[in-house]
Amino acid sequence: MRITKSFLFGLLALTGFIQAQEVILLDEVVITDNKLELPRAKKTKRVIRLGSKELQAYTGQSVATLINNLSGIEITGSRSVVGQNMNIAARGGNNRQVLILIDGVPINDPSLPNSEFDLRLLNLNDIESIEVVKGPSSVVYGSGAATAVIQINTKKTANTSSLSLNGSVGSQGAANDSKGFDQWNNTLSYRTPQSYIELGQTRSAGMSALVNTTEEDIYERKSIGLGTVFGVNKTLLETSARFTEMNARFDNTYPLEDADFESLAKQLTLNIRSKTVFSPAQSLIVASRYNRSKREIRSSYPVTYRAEAYNLDAYYTNYRSENFNYLLGLYLNRQQTNFDQLATSTSIEPYLNSNLVIIDGLSLNTGVRFINHSNYGNDWVYNLGSSYTTNILGMATKLFAEWGSAFIAPSLSQLFGPFGPNPELLPETNRTTSVGLELVKNNRTEYTLSFYSRSETNRMIYALIDADTYSYQYLNTDEQFKAKGLEFFMRQVLSKQLSTTLNYTFTELDREVLRLPKHKVNIQLQATINAQSTASLNYHYVSSRLDTDFSTFENKSLDAYGLFDLSYSKALSEKSRISLRLSNLLNTEFVEIIGFTTQGRNLSLGYQVSF
Repeated sequence: MRITKSFLFGLLALTGFIQAQEVILLDEVVITDNKLELPRAKKTKRVIRLGSKELQAYTGQSVATLINNLSGIEITGSRSVVGQNMNIAARGGNNRQVLILIDGVPINDPSLPNSEFDLRLLNLNDIESIEVVKGPSSVVYGSGAATAVIQINTKKTANTSSLSLNGSVGSQGAANDSKGFDQWNNTLSYRTPQSYIELGQTRSAGMSALVNTTEEDIYERKSIGLGTVFGVNKTLLETSARFTEMNARFDNTYPLEDADFESLAKQLTLNIRSKTVFSPAQSLIVASRYNRSKREIRSSYPVTYRAEAYNLDAYYTNYRSENFNYLLGLYLNRQQTNFDQLATSTSIEPYLNSNLVIIDGLSLNTGVRFINHSNYGNDWVYNLGSSYTTNILGMATKLFAEWGSAFIAPSLSQLFGPFGPNPELLPETNRTTSVGLELVKNNRTEYTLSFYSRSETNRMIYALIDADTYSYQYLNTDEQFKAKGLEFFMRQVLSKQLSTTLNYTFTELDREVLRLPKHKVNIQLQATINAQSTASLNYHYVSSRLDTDFSTFENKSLDAYGLFDLSYSKALSEKSRISLRLSNLLNTEFVEIIGFTTQGRNLSLGYQVSF
């Protein structure tokens, strides 16, 4: 295995990772992976969780920048100019195989090619916590949950009424740019025990999207959100609404040159969630979301899309005993968008998931989901996993193994859109086998090692079908695509003041895939200076990868790179906090996408004030 100098330099400088993550003890309840409120010891997937305390270190940064530093996640474009299009990948996959949840409900934009959710619409100031689950989760979450599920929990009501301002100001520029305070981000919110309202505004400038160009590509976002929480008899009811408007300017990509192009998006979401508790062992959760979006591209090839999506997820949970628990659910999804004509799809998906304790310490998790889709018919997905807990050398130890299938429904754009549609597309099927080991000792030590092997059938590609007319079309391939790898995570408290965290991801594919590194490492050394102040030094390493140079249409190898970040946070009082972050501390020049700029050394100053 080839190790570059930039990796060795970072490893010698540190022994830790890029985001202090919460240690989830084996007896602590975890929900996100399969919706059952059970201890981690009975689960077959590892959940990465970042709470509000961990998110403070990223004040002023984008949600994509934060997620990109988590184990096994790669978001191409997150280190380019703010507003750059991004691709999110896990376990050798791509956008369409990672499902985004907001407050427990899937969210997507049916007008986008892969029907994915646009992370640029999110503001980190509005987020309470982020959880990531690796592996197939289609049994409980449906289409797209093939390689990872990212659960984003937004801030809601507060225990006491308060008015708060969260924000940041900072620079944005490439390594050789002169920098000023070119970006700012503010959220003003008022929260009570029963309701909340928040207003957010973001603006980034000072940097062009392309190398060797000077015109600034400005990114702007405005949002308003509000919600209520109230109880009726045995039911707790939450309602919320959010409207977000975004304008991301961009340049011409063929040929690469300055241009006054714009990508505009407007999104409205309406949400209702209820939890009815029939007894301590039985409850019914109903979560629904209506999502309307408008997307306009102002370029040499202008287009405008309008899309709507409705999601309803209702599931009943029964904790019959300490040894057997199950949930029975029904998921409904309807979406539509306007291309040359209105395109629609409807999916009805009942599902069942259960957990059985066979003997003390040995648990079995099983699940099945039936999919009835209006465009391609019926399908099934399954999940079978087992975990065994014991104690080794004074550490709580869990061995786990899992086999699961997942499906990715063709998007409306792929079926009926303006660029190479194919109404005969079949759903893509993923099958993953994984095994792993977890070692946890109180809240000071955690080691996790997992291996996986994943295969794809009916893989969807955008292929050239006529060289004379240069025509492309979405197709299912006959060849099976395979990926395998390992993921390692470590957290160790060294003393009362010091802790270190590390994650390493190895990915091996059976063919060349653009922009996916084989090796990725994130390291952090965190110091608690006193009761009010913390500081951390972070290192990120990305190995060489392939990219296409569209000036020659040849694939080229991109050099590996390593980046350092430094952050500091101080509580001035119980109701105020300031933070400082220096990203790309050494002002390293690197390439993420050929022809596009990347962020150099930049400073961000954050503040949080409550009244």
